[in-house]
Amino acid sequence: MSELNHYQEICRLLGAPASETLSKIVELIADEKECKIVLAAFPAITVSELSDKTGIPREEVQAMVRPMFLKGLLFMSKKEGEPRYYRVKTLPQFHDSSILWKGATREFHDLWKKFMAGEWREFGKVMEAFLPRPVVRVVPVGVSVEAKARILAHEDVQEIINNAKLLAVTPCTCMVIDGKCGKPVEVCIQINRAAEYAMERGPGGASRKRKPCR
Repeated sequence: MSELNHYQEICRLLGAPASETLSKIVELIADEKECKIVLAAFPAITVSELSDKTGIPREEVQAMVRPMFLKGLLFMSKKEGEPRYYRVKTLPQFHDSSILWKGATREFHDLWKKFMAGEWREFGKVMEAFLPRPVVRVVPVGVSVEAKARILAHEDVQEIINNAKLLAVTPCTCMVIDGKCGKPVEVCIQINRAAEYAMERGPGGASRKRKPCR
């Protein structure tokens, strides 16, 4: 299988098999061996199992998994015994995890910007086809509709933060790829497991909650 086919296969797994832009994004963040690891890492799998599955020596795989985790290509589970690794599963997940890769260049972010501006809407239509009911529905004139989405009250947000065991602040991925905001980008608050993930990877600051939010 050629390198291009590896990249296309990853794009297929992410739900955008025909995207040249996404293929370029994957190519910038993963070499051929890393692509093999990504394609083999499902379901969650140990380093030894990854080595057996890909034919890459165990020591080499062991040296690869941490950098791939930091890139957002792999996720890690420590629930029982030896750590197990599994590949990035969805395009939104890959978007958020890879953009905060410390080695990301402006070229990499610009490709994501291009994809979001030109292809995200079409990708959404593909995803809608797999949903049990349409995201958008026609509402007859004169029929009232109860809005289920709402903005949380300040008190509700305060309670969520105060009850969190762990907090982390990370850069906003949308602001990062735009690159022209001119405002602070460290504005996304992660809690508990998401905060753990952010702390493990290192983008943004993170700390244990010590006192109520004021």
